[in-house]
Amino acid sequence: MAAGVPCVTLDGKGNRDLIEEGRNGFLFEDEDAPAFADRIVELATDRQRYRTISAYAPTFARRYDIAAATDRLVVVPSRVVQP
Repeated sequence: MAAGVPCVTLDGKGNRDLIEEGRNGFLFEDEDAPAFADRIVELATDRQRYRTISAYAPTFARRYDIAAATDRLVVVPSRVVQP
């Protein structure tokens, strides 16, 4: 996703939280190989849809960039308090 590649994946651990159906990829609830393959072929042949998803995917993925995540998790005090 961060590289601008649309994701086509099964609905499994965490994928549900990362895939916005039709915006950055596609999520399948069931293991349906023909439907999975059809979606990939659709993306390969519909250049406009591929470009649209490819343009949005990295924007979405930036939410999970390590620098952004670290900034949210680590709070650095503005001054050090001596005991």
